[in-house]
Amino acid sequence: MGSAGSVIRPADRTTTWAGFGPVLRVLRMALAHPVRLTVAVTATVAAAVFQLLLPQYVGDVVDTVNVILAGATDPSAAKRQLVQLAALILGASVVRGLMMMVHTQQAEIVGQSVGYRLRMDYYDKVQRLSYGFHDRVHTGELITRGMLDVESVANSFNRGMIKAVWLVVLLGWGTWLLLSTDPLLTLAAMSFAPVVAWRATVARMRLRVAWLRLQQCLARLTKVMEENLGGIRVVRAFAAREHEVGKFDTVSEQAKRYTDRTINIRVRDVSLMTLAYYSAMALMLWVGGTRVLAGHLTVGDVTEFLVFMLILQMPIRQLGMVVSALSRASTSGGRLFEILDLDPDIRDRPDAHDLEIREGVLRFDSVSFSYGGDGSKVLDEGHSRIICIRENHSDPDEDHPLSEIVSLDIEGLRDPLVLLADNDFHSSPCIRRDGKQLAWLTWDHPNMPWDGTELWAAPLTKDGALGQPVLVAGGVDEAVIDDHHGAEL
Repeated sequence: MGSAGSVIRPADRTTTWAGFGPVLRVLRMALAHPVRLTVAVTATVAAAVFQLLLPQYVGDVVDTVNVILAGATDPSAAKRQLVQLAALILGASVVRGLMMMVHTQQAEIVGQSVGYRLRMDYYDKVQRLSYGFHDRVHTGELITRGMLDVESVANSFNRGMIKAVWLVVLLGWGTWLLLSTDPLLTLAAMSFAPVVAWRATVARMRLRVAWLRLQQCLARLTKVMEENLGGIRVVRAFAAREHEVGKFDTVSEQAKRYTDRTINIRVRDVSLMTLAYYSAMALMLWVGGTRVLAGHLTVGDVTEFLVFMLILQMPIRQLGMVVSALSRASTSGGRLFEILDLDPDIRDRPDAHDLEIREGVLRFDSVSFSYGGDGSKVLDEGHSRIICIRENHSDPDEDHPLSEIVSLDIEGLRDPLVLLADNDFHSSPCIRRDGKQLAWLTWDHPNMPWDGTELWAAPLTKDGALGQPVLVAGGVDEAVIDDHHGAEL
């Protein structure tokens, strides 16, 4: 099997906003659920609005308490006002919590519905692609795209698209409310926002690159494990355990390095963002205190700013997460759509209908199986048979199975015919020169196929038997892997 890169191009984009076509396609898929999508967006806006009411109510509570302490109003009326404000704070908090619950639930349902559709479309597409495609692409790469990439796209709807709506409402309207109260104190309170947004975005973009490379490492790990388990008997027969463990350990070490890199990025940038946030809070308290002493603001006004800063701390840090989620959706969606948009080698007509088999016989008519498009076939039409490799376990005295090149009658009227059984291992038999020649690879203990293989070719007689074999290339110290289909006598 060759590298997946020879067939599908990896979507390794490193810019923030480039290649957002896959995100738009995902959004169009989400529009297939209009009711849930509308409920999710409405609940998101409502949650942000009710969250922004809390700083105003808390500020009014502080001013009311100051009035009571100063004795400037009727205590009973002030207490009633405090009870009303407490009820408003409780009510706004409850409604905000309910709206967040609805928003999260509906957004997750829409995202997982999109993921379900992508998963089923991907599975259906993989089933329809030709044998030639699967012969050239690693199964581990396809598994990674069908699992990790689909999951990234599904999670991006709630964590990226819907979260962006919440951040726009919260930051936009919240900043406008603060500016309408005191522009100078607003600048002091929001001075941390550009720093936090910048560092969060940079950190998330670096994390996205590390995550993408980690994802590619996981694909390679899946490939190594799949190949190891698929050929476990060969591994044991050649005592190649240490070699295979070493291969797996190398890729695992790369994955560990990328994981360590993500941890270092998070720790460093989160610490810088936290420092900027608390520095801005100290600046806001100092400016707010001077404004209160000058009589321009009340203590309740400064408290309103302080509560708003506490509310904004997490959304500002989540700004980078939103950018990262959308970028990951672009990358993962691009990797998925690369498969979904592939044109299969064999296509149905637009008006084709499902085939219903009732009674009849199976017949091969002008059909052949081959390696690629170079004419190297495994179907021998002239003798109505398929050439393949068989492991013979019938001899109980043998320590390992006998490797044989056999022919299978297409109609199943004759038993398998052994054409060759001269070596410990045989591989990749193919028919050349219009059915007149058979080529194959062989190797023997203790070699592995990458250590030393031999390319042989032999003419086919009229009755389908093999003529005198000729060594074309390779040897004990030379490995021939891909070029044996060009063998000629």
